[in-house]
Amino acid sequence: MDAKELELSKIQDVLRGNKESYAFLVDKYKNKIFGLLLKMGASPEDAQDMTQEAFITAYRKLGHHHIDRSFAGWIYTIAVHIFQERFRGRKNLMHQEIPADLLSPLPNPESEAIQQENRNELSRIVNKLPSNYRLMLMLRYTNDLTYEEIEQITGFSMNQIRNGLHRAKKRLQKMLTKEGVDLNEMLEHCTDGRTSYKQAPE
Repeated sequence: MDAKELELSKIQDVLRGNKESYAFLVDKYKNKIFGLLLKMGASPEDAQDMTQEAFITAYRKLGHHHIDRSFAGWIYTIAVHIFQERFRGRKNLMHQEIPADLLSPLPNPESEAIQQENRNELSRIVNKLPSNYRLMLMLRYTNDLTYEEIEQITGFSMNQIRNGLHRAKKRLQKMLTKEGVDLNEMLEHCTDGRTSYKQAPE
């Protein structure tokens, strides 16, 4: 059973009345939802509250979720909607910097010192990008979401997502090159071999 099949199995278990299976979904996505809300401009306290609200809402409405569609895209959409409702009318959303640990949340202890240094540097550069580029990069490469899921969450068209990611990576490379740093080399030292801006397909 692959990861997608396991997730679907857990959803079906919950729908059959096994509430304990919902903990699997919460554990899988809670940190990423929390990190995304921080990235969008929420305080840690607000991000925690909205993360909890998103999972409560998803649990109550799970019967309306189309099981042939991505649960990840659905729960992210709920979280983003909650954020937008809470901060409706607020300007300069997504103004906060991305914490370095959100760029690589599962470090390898054996090379933690080197990875942390590179994550800090990458975080500093990424935070100079326009907010829409930062959001696309985080959804795609930190959260491993598909283009279809990003489209569902953000409302951007598929072409906007593809072009945005391409331009974001080009800007990253340009900024790093200006500082004498190679993007691909840096990513190899801060991603533990997981999906990176370089490795992930367009």
